[in-house]
Amino acid sequence: MKSLEHQARTHCANYDVGKCSGVMIQVKREKDRVGLRQILDLNKAYKKCTVNSGCQYYENCVIPGLVE
Repeated sequence: MKSLEHQARTHCANYDVGKCSGVMIQVKREKDRVGLRQILDLNKAYKKCTVNSGCQYYENCVIPGLVE
């Protein structure tokens, strides 16, 4: 199996030369409506990729799209 960082480099939209863009996607549910919201996570933005220690964006957006 390939390393998590290699998979992030290949598939993650936030991965940029080892750094994270920090763009996160949140789902907002209100009554009978569902919406998406993009935010910039300043704790991750422009810093080293943290996929090896856990990344919510990677787990929620990248992994479901990977097909073995």
